[in-house]
Amino acid sequence: MCGEAPVISNGRVIVDKRSVKIECNEGYVGETNGLTCQNGRWSFGEFTPKTICRATAEHCSPPPRVENAIITVSYQKEYLADTSVTYQCREKYILEEEATIACQAGKWETKNIK
Repeated sequence: MCGEAPVISNGRVIVDKRSVKIECNEGYVGETNGLTCQNGRWSFGEFTPKTICRATAEHCSPPPRVENAIITVSYQKEYLADTSVTYQCREKYILEEEATIACQAGKWETKNIK
């Protein structure tokens, strides 16, 4: 018996009476459909809990910092392709240029935000 299902990055393991399936988060796809229990250990085949769910598109790292501004959405370690963030100035500052940038093919758009 393998015990509790493992925690996997960017997804979750669903256990029912007959199977152990992998469900990946939005923007990710599973490299395998499920896990097996072999000799009391979970088997991932050629994958690891960190590599079972892979990104379907290039993700971006956190957006660039802008002095005296914050982004208006929750901070994340990575952002899905084709998503955008909008900057908002701190009190007593005003935005002079573009306020929104988008994640495209793994890189943030380059705009003059100040």
